[in-house]
Amino acid sequence: MVVFSGELTIVRTMVPLMIFVIGFTLSISPAMNMALASFPHAAGSASAMLGFVHMGLAGLLDITTGPLYDGTGTPLGWIMLGMAGMTLVIYVGLVRERRFSRT
Repeated sequence: MVVFSGELTIVRTMVPLMIFVIGFTLSISPAMNMALASFPHAAGSASAMLGFVHMGLAGLLDITTGPLYDGTGTPLGWIMLGMAGMTLVIYVGLVRERRFSRT
């Protein structure tokens, strides 16, 4: 990762961050839609719960990232790498198992 290379410029920081954010933006809407499809009778409550979890996790990460800040972009890189790893673990543990158990 560019953030861990030691030589940071605005371009070397923003380009990987932009790729990460664009990927997240393109995937969050279909993911929310698929999550809400299971609860059509309570779509408003389910949407509120997803929003609460989303913002709650963002707040917890903000509290975690603040003390780690050392004047560089390294803590941000570690947090992003950790969240990507956690997403992979959740996918393998929950989503993938459920998808293959239906067949």
